Amino acid sequence: MYCSNCGKQISDDVKFCPECGADIKTGIIPTKAKSVTPTPLQARNHTGRNIAIIIILVTILIMVPVTIFVIVPNTTWEKYEESFDYYYTPASPSGLESMDFNLDIGGMIIKYNQTPTPHVAKIDVDFDIEGPFVAGKTYTDYFKPISWLNTSTPITFTLESKPDAWISPITWFSFHQNITVTITLRTDIIYEIDATTTTGGVEMTVPSGVTLGNLQLISITGGVSLNTAKNSTFQGNLTTQTTTGGVSILANGANFTENLYGHTTTGGLTMNFTNCIFGGNIVEDVTTGGIDFKIYNPEFTQASQWTLTSTTGGIDIEIYQYKPIGANITGQVTVTTGGIDLLYEDNQASVGARFIGTTTTGGVDLANLGGFTQIGNEILESNDYDTASYKYTFDLHTTTGGIEVDGKSA
Repeated sequence: MYCSNCGKQISDDVKFCPECGADIKTGIIPTKAKSVTPTPLQARNHTGRNIAIIIILVTILIMVPVTIFVIVPNTTWEKYEESFDYYYTPASPSGLESMDFNLDIGGMIIKYNQTPTPHVAKIDVDFDIEGPFVAGKTYTDYFKPISWLNTSTPITFTLESKPDAWISPITWFSFHQNITVTITLRTDIIYEIDATTTTGGVEMTVPSGVTLGNLQLISITGGVSLNTAKNSTFQGNLTTQTTTGGVSILANGANFTENLYGHTTTGGLTMNFTNCIFGGNIVEDVTTGGIDFKIYNPEFTQASQWTLTSTTGGIDIEIYQYKPIGANITGQVTVTTGGIDLLYEDNQASVGARFIGTTTTGGVDLANLGGFTQIGNEILESNDYDTASYKYTFDLHTTTGGIEVDGKSA
């Protein structure tokens, strides 16, 4: 028998031609899927398409962030500067002016005029903003209208930012802002001041001869600094406070008639008093950070209690007494984790001192530099303590840490 398709002689019992594969009855060659090995040219074309796709994807991945973080910011980059002035000039100034200053963002500087001025207070607001997307922007894009309430008590100044003004991720890496509020006061008026800034520091300088009422300086994120000159008088409580940042008070010849409060959650407290007069208590508290307390020739108009506390951090105290105190001083110094170092000196027979140190985990090191007697392992007492007119009496305690006391007395 012969194949009707190709004419090849084939066996009578086959259904398909072994030569061409045609059906013996119909002469049709059946079709079926079979793998085809690509030619070298086809393989090169397929690989080329894959490389092209990868290049396109990589280009997109590069260009998108470059566009967002480089091209767009650079094309919209600009610097915006503007200043505003506000004045408080009542027809008849009061002998005691109460003023509140509140900033959402920016640093605050409080100072006094050097020459007489007609206004009771002047407020300079300076904006310096630079970065992406600043082009075409003004103050109103970043801040709410300034609130200046100068016809009621207390006089209130409020600078409040818009909640979404600073949240763009693009501004996190390159945005620069410097907002400063400078407050100038008169030296012949007594002020009660409550100054608070959320993001920024508070600085205040008090010149000689100035009298203040209650003073409260607070920074949520930033530092607080107070510098006072001789013969300045604080007739009310003085409060300095930060959440994140340090507190610094430098006073020379100042008169503090009421209590002093210093607090920081994360940061250090630095207090340095020289030839100052005190009429109240001193309270300093730190959660995470140290306390550095130095006092030289203080005078007290009444008995005073010092409370110095640190949760995590050390406390360093230096007391130099070369003139009569005027009252008894008791102190409670407590540290949870950290050490206590105390250096004491006096040359007054009318002044005595006793320091009692205890610790849960740690040691107590007492050193007699002259005029002291060590009693047991925990008490260092001046030889004139019982006969002295006025005394320093301190309890020092650490939970985890050591205590070192060096004492010298006339």
